[in-house]
Formats: sequence, structure tokens, C-alpha cells
Amino acid sequence: VLEFHVLQIVEKKIYPIKFFKLEGKSDEIYYFQANEKLERTLNAVVEEHITKFTYLNKLYEEDKDKSYSTTLESTIDAIIEEVCGSLFHKGLRNSLERMLPIYITYLAYKVEKEKKLFDSYDKLKGLIWHEVQNYSISKDSAHEFTNYGDNIKEVNEALSLSPDQFELYVAKERVLIYFNKYDELLTFLDEMLEKFPDEEKDIKIKVAYIYKEKRNIEEGLKIINELLEKYSEDTELLTYKAYWLQYLNLKEEALKIIQNLIEQDPDNNIYHDTYGEMLMSFQDYEKAKNEFLKAIEISSDEWFTFQTHIKLGICYKELGKFKLAFEKLESGIKIAEKSKSDLETKKNWLAIANLFIAEIEELKEN
Repeated sequence: VLEFHVLQIVEKKIYPIKFFKLEGKSDEIYYFQANEKLERTLNAVVEEHITKFTYLNKLYEEDKDKSYSTTLESTIDAIIEEVCGSLFHKGLRNSLERMLPIYITYLAYKVEKEKKLFDSYDKLKGLIWHEVQNYSISKDSAHEFTNYGDNIKEVNEALSLSPDQFELYVAKERVLIYFNKYDELLTFLDEMLEKFPDEEKDIKIKVAYIYKEKRNIEEGLKIINELLEKYSEDTELLTYKAYWLQYLNLKEEALKIIQNLIEQDPDNNIYHDTYGEMLMSFQDYEKAKNEFLKAIEISSDEWFTFQTHIKLGICYKELGKFKLAFEKLESGIKIAEKSKSDLETKKNWLAIANLFIAEIEELKEN
């Protein structure tokens, strides 16, 4: 009976717990659980060797004859040499050779997944694409895109019938941004600029955002600077410039812009929230916490309020105040569930909140 239940848990995946399987001699089967002591130790060893593997190959990629160049196979061999005998029984060596490539892929996926979540820490996308998200709420709140071909065909047909209807252009933007069709979106935004020149500022900011998503931060900053030459007193553009300077790790310049904006308008909660995000990105969690508290004090009923609560919870977690962290993450989740924000944004932030709640619970257990 016990063997049946073990197989149901680890093989059928009926519970959200990750297990790794090793097969020994004489049909012996061993399982170890993700995030437990054994897996965390293996994780640290693998990460150290993979970092070295990546660094050396990058360092000598121009000279393939260098003896320091290494392969993934030799890296796996080195990992096995280190963990066999000390962490795992030597009889599991062959099983480890089969398991480690799968385990490394699992770690790579986990890191990439978390990276995508953490890329969502700021509200820049909401600021820039707000009317696109508002369109999705007012016109199509229950709709989730499922097929790019069908969705883009539908909006293109509508545009061909009403080529001057601005809302349809917004609808097409929504499809393209949802499916991360950045090159197509850049072309489409150029077409929009030609057709709607009065929308220059908003359209060009979207172009800058797409360049950011394509990891061309400098090109996006160039567009913002060009817009500021034309609209020098525009506080939205100054806020965007601060974000871009932050992405380029120009800490003092980025913070100075937001500090100046707060001095001009101290009761603007967006400025305090943005300042908190930037301090958070530079790991100044104590000061960031205070800015998020100020933003909530000024107004607790904004489209981004649930994000502020979650960011505040993250700050408390990093400061070791787990009870407060849990409370703010939970309140952020509750506010998000009632929020009229678009579904994709809510899902991203709920994923972030739940990730940190799980991490806090794990830290408490240990």
C-alpha cells in the first residue's frame, strides 16, 4: 500500500511536489525531493560547475585551441566526482550520469521562469500600454487569446472594414504585444505614426518599450531623449527616462530624476511607487519599503495598488520581516483578485506573490 501511494505522488504527479529519481542496482529506486537539504546541496554543486563551464567557454570562445575550454560532458563528470561518495552512494554513479542532464535542464528552466517573473517587478508596461489594457477590460474582459493566427486574422479583417477606427489599432497592438510579436509590432507602430501623427509621443514611447524588450535599452533611451527635446517639461517622459537609466544601471542619474519629480509634486503616489521600485532594483529595501508605504498612504485605490502591496511584501521578506511580508503579499493577492486590471498583468503579479509566499514558508520550516 505504501509503495502504491509513493508511486502516485512521485510518478503520477498528483501533488505539486517535484521529485528526482535514481535507480540503483538490483532494481532499487530512490527519490529525493526538490528544495530539501539533499537537493539544495546538489543544486549548489551543479550551479558552481555550470557557472565555471559557462565562464570558461565564454572566455575562450575566440580560441578553440585553448586547453581550458571545457564541455558539458566533462562538467557532468566533474559534478559526479564531487558528489559520489560524499552526497550519493557510489553505486548510483551510472544513474547520476543519466539524471544530471535532465536536472540541469530543470534548473535552467526554473531560472528562466523566475527571471521572467522578476522582469515584471516594475509597472512600466502598465504605464505605457494603459489604454491597450483599458481597451481589453472595457471591450473584452473575459477573453484570453489562444491562437495568434486566428486572433490577428480577426483584427485585420475588422481593420480592413474600418481603417480609420483608432480603437481597432489599439486592439491589434494588444494582440501583437500579448504574443510578443515585437518585429511586427515595430512595423505596425510605424504605420500608426504615419496615420495618427498627433499620437507621436505615445507611439514612440511604445517603440522605445519594444526596444527594451528586445534588450536594446540604448536605442529606447535615444527615442526618449529625442522626445524630451520636443516635450521638455513632460513629467511622464521624465519618469520613463528614469526607468531607462535604471535599466542601464545608472543609479544616481535615475534616482535624481524621480527625487526631483517628488520635490515638485510630493503627493503624487506614482512617483513614490516608482522611486520605491528603483530603490528595490538597487537592493535598498529599507528605503524602498518607506516609499511604498508613502504611496499607499497617499492613495490605496489605484490600478497598481495591488502591485505596491506585493512589492512591499518582497521588501519585508528581504529585510527578514517574514510576518509583515506574508501579510502584504496576501493583501496584494486579495486586492489583485478584485482589481479591474487586465488578466495577464494580474496573473504575472499573482505568480510573483505566490513564489515569495512559498519561499517564506520554506524559510520558516528551515
